[in-house]
Amino acid sequence: MTGPGLAVYRKLLRTIHRTFQGDRGAIATVHQELRNQFNANKHVTSPSEINQRIADALEAEDFIRNNIVQAKKSSCGTYEMTPDNAKHLSNIAPEGMIQGKNQ
Repeated sequence: MTGPGLAVYRKLLRTIHRTFQGDRGAIATVHQELRNQFNANKHVTSPSEINQRIADALEAEDFIRNNIVQAKKSSCGTYEMTPDNAKHLSNIAPEGMIQGKNQ
């Protein structure tokens, strides 16, 4: 893997480590799936297909970065998250509240 593919792979790894910070099990699972996906596509040689796969990977990175937050279960059974993660959630529209769905 070289060039743009390697850059996207590394970007995904950084995002995975930042998103699942401290959760070794989740990091290992997602990292393995990432490796499987890239290995499954290593045979692709068509520039247009490569560009599409890179675009798909960048879309996945954006989704992970912007739509997944980490919360930890507290001793009383509730889930807690950092203020940064809570702020991040406030930017996500609740299910059914997306414009046009309730009309």
